[in-house]
Amino acid sequence: MQTRWGCMDCGKWFSTWSLDDGIPDELSRELRDLKAAAWKTETDPYTPLCEAFEIIARYTGDRYSILSTDNTSERGSNKHGTRRNISIYEKGELAEAEYTVLKVKRNPGKSEDDAESEDDAASEDDAASRQAARMLIGKNACSWAITSFEITTDTSDPPFEHKTGPISFSNSHASNRARVQISEHAAQLLLRQHRTFVYTALIVHNLVWLMRWDRAGVVMAEAFDYTTEPEDLFKFVWCILSASPAAQGYDTSARRVDANSEALLAFKSYRDAQPEDSWHFKYASDVLDSSLLHPIYEITCPDVPGLPAEYLPETSTRGSDLHIPCRQSSVRLLQPHRTRW
Repeated sequence: MQTRWGCMDCGKWFSTWSLDDGIPDELSRELRDLKAAAWKTETDPYTPLCEAFEIIARYTGDRYSILSTDNTSERGSNKHGTRRNISIYEKGELAEAEYTVLKVKRNPGKSEDDAESEDDAASEDDAASRQAARMLIGKNACSWAITSFEITTDTSDPPFEHKTGPISFSNSHASNRARVQISEHAAQLLLRQHRTFVYTALIVHNLVWLMRWDRAGVVMAEAFDYTTEPEDLFKFVWCILSASPAAQGYDTSARRVDANSEALLAFKSYRDAQPEDSWHFKYASDVLDSSLLHPIYEITCPDVPGLPAEYLPETSTRGSDLHIPCRQSSVRLLQPHRTRW
């Protein structure tokens, strides 16, 4: 599906999506001393931006992890194109199992003892800085990300012309490919989760484009220079992290199923009762085995109006989906979320 692109003034963009809550004064003062440097390489801004976003996260109840995810592909994928540069995740046992890097690889040419000796020989400040950087590294996990940031210092072939104000498209092959990639990144967040929309941001050298994606396309805020005016970037992060799940774009009629839930255990029992060579068993096994990359949700929706109660069985199965109707006012449907976008 071809992406439709729209653009509006930055202030109007914030107000249109009700992202106009001001940053608390105390937080604003804490962020005021953070100055962006003239980045020389793409990875230069990762740690300082993660640290700034972590400060914001602390003011929203410390519910989120902000991680540099550029060097770690999603589990089961070796494609570099699936990697986001910075990802924000909500903390939680299942999510942390997917996005946590348990051990950062050291220089393969040196032993652990040599590496530790280097740490001991380094100054306390250097060692603390390296340790902080390690703590900010995570894995890509599209099923769990609240939002993500694409960052590049290359202004030779950006997705859009590198200037502030309304967007202008560059039609070079590299620019077209970059737009496809950022579209795919947003699509994966919509694909893996029950989201009605998702926010992301693109940073090219010193410019930022804030984006709101849904299944009709994307509406962007006009680019601004965050090295001289970082307030809107920080406001963007603050508004997302302090928002309700619905305001973050989540469909609140869908609930991620717990591994020990009655519904999921019933679905496993259904799978185990099928012949192993049947498509029912194979498909149900695929759903269960892939549940970390494609989580299983329980969806609540109204009963069909006027449907007589006798046509609503207590429990029924069809294919690999488990339906558990509730006679009073709703029907619950257990399914993996793999809707195409």
